[in-house]
Amino acid sequence: MHITDTIVIGAGQAGLAVSRCLTDHGRDHVVLERGRIGQRWRSDTWDSLHLLTPNWMNTLPGETYRGADPDGFSSAAAFNSHLTSYAESFGAPVEEHSGVHLLRKRHDQFEVVTGRAAWVANNVIIATGWCDRPAMPAAARALPADVYQVVPSGYGNPGSLPDGGVLVVGASATGVQLADELRAAGRDVTIAVAARAIGSARRQARPPAARPHHPAGGRRPSGRPGTRDQRPSGGARHRPACHGRRR
Repeated sequence: MHITDTIVIGAGQAGLAVSRCLTDHGRDHVVLERGRIGQRWRSDTWDSLHLLTPNWMNTLPGETYRGADPDGFSSAAAFNSHLTSYAESFGAPVEEHSGVHLLRKRHDQFEVVTGRAAWVANNVIIATGWCDRPAMPAAARALPADVYQVVPSGYGNPGSLPDGGVLVVGASATGVQLADELRAAGRDVTIAVAARAIGSARRQARPPAARPHHPAGGRRPSGRPGTRDQRPSGGARHRPACHGRRR
């Protein structure tokens, strides 16, 4: 049985940011990851996915963007590489391939069991993302068996789909951009969207180079819908910081 002060579940951008803050405050902790660092970026994204936010906005606690393309949009693969480098930069105590099978309260502490070990801690932070499970319309279950269905995490590229037309259900950033990619590949594409979402879909329908998508747990740019992302004046770069009191 391993004992620590805090257990962080998930080694994506949220979990690693928390780990950096805990490290800065001298708090003993461990980060448990079901696969490798940034696993969702590795396995649950389509081939052409880029972040929704420009590079200068994607720094994590303790970082300052120093790259050559602050207004560019990183690919999922490049951002995943960044997460790995970030974890190495402060020695994040990540336990990879440690999917959590059990989390329960045990007296005044928490017990966490993975496929490799059991842990006890005073605190648990769940940083696995807020939309890691796709929302499937009830009508999908009534479709004929010969209609191929796939959620974004299972989609790779237009060539991964059977021949024929494509119905995209939903017109948020994901739906609009996948429809755009499929149409560019010569597919006959229809987007199904609720009437109240039409205005939002129109705002989202910018070229992928101008407004790439971001997967579950990602950060959207701030500001009014339909406006371009603006860098801070004076050349300043976004630099998150860890705030709190040492205990």
